[in-house]
Amino acid sequence: MVLALLVSSCAPKASAFGDWTPRFVPTADIVALEAQMFTRLNRDRTTRGLTPLAWNSRLADVARAHSLDMLVGDFFAHESPTTGVLEDRLHRAGFLAYELRENLAIAGDVERAEDNLLESPGHYANIVATTVSEVGIGVVRGGLHGEREALTVTQVFARPAHLDTPEEALRGAWEAIAAARITLGLAPLAPQPLLAELARERVDGLDEVEPGRSLAAIAEEASRRLRTEPSVRGIRLVGQVLFRGAELDTGGALSSPESRAVGVAAAAAHDAVGRPRIKLLVIITQ
Repeated sequence: MVLALLVSSCAPKASAFGDWTPRFVPTADIVALEAQMFTRLNRDRTTRGLTPLAWNSRLADVARAHSLDMLVGDFFAHESPTTGVLEDRLHRAGFLAYELRENLAIAGDVERAEDNLLESPGHYANIVATTVSEVGIGVVRGGLHGEREALTVTQVFARPAHLDTPEEALRGAWEAIAAARITLGLAPLAPQPLLAELARERVDGLDEVEPGRSLAAIAEEASRRLRTEPSVRGIRLVGQVLFRGAELDTGGALSSPESRAVGVAAAAAHDAVGRPRIKLLVIITQ
């Protein structure tokens, strides 16, 4: 057996985020082959003036799982009958990323496999992509239809995402707002306790898939609470679902010279398929 299997590699497609841990102990010769391909891949990038990729062991585990799945199932495709597509596999493995890419190859050796990938426009684009930063490679011995003198290879590329806690998101959002105002030469927005309270009370009601759908109802409630505040001439809301508070889009009302005070709240959220995110609700007054 090429890999010592610690946990089953057959992850069904219908699954929850992070409920599958594809861990394998590769043999020494497989480790050497993966290292050889990793070195070759980065040489292919650096000779083209590109930054080398960092090795990610979690991506390598997912890559090995798919290579073994293809070998055992006798198929060669990005979509598996049992584990779905790359996005499904990384979803189950609990891996968050801004971008994902995958290359597959079957060849007699590592060098030939990489040569073949470079000759394919789509695979070449993945190898030289500037929007990914890490890679994991999974190699197994064997190919289609019982071919013994072959290697089955999966390369998984990603730009991993860090997920803030609500507290981290709140700090990051405030820093982003302050930096944007300074860059635009505008006065800082004053943190307003009442606005912060309103945002905390309403953030759970922010739609996690399409935040804009819930903003009108939240704004109406907030406006009722602020009617007795003589200094408030108008109210604007911003709702976003993201990985980090520092990614808050500070355009629109947050960059308006007429905006005066702000309250921000953050809460845990999930996207349409159940991957964790952070949601931010910002209430701005003029």
